[in-house]
Amino acid sequence: MSDFAFTPAVLKNIPSLVRAGYASFDIARILKCEHSTLLNICVKHGIPLKEAMQEVIPRPIPSEADPFKRATNVVGGCSKIEANVANAAISVLEIEADKRGTTPTRLAARILEIIASDNLFRAVLDN
Repeated sequence: MSDFAFTPAVLKNIPSLVRAGYASFDIARILKCEHSTLLNICVKHGIPLKEAMQEVIPRPIPSEADPFKRATNVVGGCSKIEANVANAAISVLEIEADKRGTTPTRLAARILEIIASDNLFRAVLDN
């Protein structure tokens, strides 16, 4: 989308769009910018965005050859995954989970769910 121009007026308008009930994908479409651009602007300026309410489409469980070792038992619409995470990252996760009154496992799951539901992979992984 090429018509986007980031101005103070645009920045001021984003919270009103959120209060009006628009999800982040809708706001990006209204502003004529990429979703990842909107996310980066909002993170930089501390503007919380409403999560898009999307229908979750069940996916088949991968085979045993899956390198992420997804569990074959699905309980309550959730699947279990295992991942090796650096000790330093685990320490930071534990501190943040404690601040938020939750467990590191629940916080990690919530972070992954938000990244997946809002398709934030580029915003998180690309600099």
